[in-house]
Parts: sequence; C-alpha cells; structure tokens
Amino acid sequence: MKNNILRKLLHKYFHDELTGEELNRLRSIVNGISDETFKNELDFIWNNEDCVIPMDSFTKSDILRSVHNVIDSNTTTVRMVFNWWRVAAIIMMPIILISLSLFFMDNRKEIVNAQEYTILSGKGQKNQVLLPDGTHVWLNSGSEIIYTSDFNLTNRNIKLKGEAFFDVKKSSFLPFNVEVDSINIQVLGTTFNVSAYDDDLDIKVSLERGKVEIRKHRDNKLLATLMPNEQAAVNKVNMVTTVAGCDASTESIWYHNVLKINNIYTGEMIKRLERWYGVNITVQNMPVSKKYGLTIKDESLREMLELINIVTPISYRIEGEEVIIKYK
Repeated sequence: MKNNILRKLLHKYFHDELTGEELNRLRSIVNGISDETFKNELDFIWNNEDCVIPMDSFTKSDILRSVHNVIDSNTTTVRMVFNWWRVAAIIMMPIILISLSLFFMDNRKEIVNAQEYTILSGKGQKNQVLLPDGTHVWLNSGSEIIYTSDFNLTNRNIKLKGEAFFDVKKSSFLPFNVEVDSINIQVLGTTFNVSAYDDDLDIKVSLERGKVEIRKHRDNKLLATLMPNEQAAVNKVNMVTTVAGCDASTESIWYHNVLKINNIYTGEMIKRLERWYGVNITVQNMPVSKKYGLTIKDESLREMLELINIVTPISYRIEGEEVIIKYK
C-alpha cells in the first residue's frame, strides 16, 4: 500500500504536480524506507511511465557526465547507488539532480548546528537581499527576515517581521514558505508583497505574479488562494480572511522607492510616514475622518509636511527623530 502511494507521489513529483502537503508526505515516506526500495520505485517509474519526456542521446550523455562529476566530488554526501542517468533523464537538468539527492537525504543525514541568519532593515531604510536559492527580497523600513544555514538544502523557510517584497526563484523541489505571525504563505515561484507590521491589525498579502496559498501556521488550514492582482487581509486576532482585487504593483511600489498614499485616513497616513522617514510623529487635533492622497519619491520630511500643509493647514516642529504636528 505504501509503495503505491509512493509511486503516485513520485509520478506527480516528476511532473511538477505536487502540492506542499504532498511534498511533505513524500519526504516522510522516503525517509522511512530503505535505499533499495527507493531505487526499485525509481526503476519502476523509468520503465513504466508513459508520460516521461523523451531525450536525445546527446542530452542524456551531457546530463550523465554532469551527474558523475557531482557524485565524484560528493562521495561523502551521496550514498545511494542506482542508475543515476535514468533519474537524470526524467528530471532533465543536472542542477535539479543535485537538489534531488539532498532532498531525499535531508532527514537521514542531519545538518548539525544549523545557524540562524537575521537580516534587518532599519527605520527609514530599505534593503535588498539575494537569498542562496536566487530569490530576491526587498525589506521595507523597520523589517527583518530570518532563515537558517540549511536554507535551499532541506527547506526554503523564511520568517518575516514587517514588510517585504519577494521575487521567488521557481523550484518544484522545495516550496518557498514565508512564516509571518500566525500564518504561512506557500509558493513555488512568484512575486508578492507581504505587509505584517506589529502595530497593524491585519496581515496583507498582495500577489503580482504566480499563485500563493495562505495557511494557518498551527494546523495548516487553508485560508486563501490568491491569483494575480488579488490581496488577502488576514485578521491577526480571529484569522478571518478577506480576498479582494487590487493593483499589486501599487501595493509594492515602495520597493521602487516610491510611497503612494491613496485615499487613506489621517491615522494610517501618519503611520506610513513614520515608517518611511524613520521618525516618531505626534499629532494634535487629528482630523480622524479626513483622507489623503500623496505620492512621495525623493521629497524630504520637511517637503512632505509642506505638502500636507497645502491640503490641510498645519504647524509642525522637527526635533531630531521626533515630529510634532498640530492641525489648525
């Protein structure tokens, strides 16, 4: 029975059809069987699959040569011995083969003392990060990501605080997972924005390209599946999730160093300005029902306050990182 399940999961894996849950199940089954059993299942796939993409002899030879180079240079890591060129012919690319060996071995040979890396973006700053798998991450003001030294070997898991824009490198071998607060955002290859500052009531995920699943961290329950130009807002308290259409490029325009304030209330505007300029703003006589629309590129803090003064008369005082605004 287990072999039949394994066979079905392997079939879906080689055809890039596995869900995140099925991938975890495949890992669990493979870690519980012998190398010989695993070899036999791969042989079965090769000899019986009717959907394997055919390859010319030149491509096979090229892949086989690359695989042998990998095996020769990693004899202490790869200990499964079987007809590697058959697997290579199914998977098509040698770089995927390297990942495949690590994927099936990750729980048999633990990475000892995995280190934790934290990347910070200070108040009023924005940083760009290139992760080991080729994924680009832009961090907004006052944000951070955390990942471990086994990233791209046994997992592609990221913890996020604050706001970040992700351009994820596609991989059917390891899903990309962003853990933020009480949810997980699971993808294969896509671009999306996540806003999850501690002082926000909702976690907002805006999808620009590809597809993402949003799940509860505790029990993996599916909360939403997003398509391009959709935004999910997940309430941090009760996990109620709403999905609505959006202009995803506008939601993430901040990573192009543009702050776009589009018809939002005064309190929300002040919060965004604090993050953008890295200051603390105290407001007196705040008009809570008034809405603003501003686009800020390279304007200084003082220039921005003068823009507000044009819309609504104010007086202000700047004392280092402290700003006092009084509405007249």
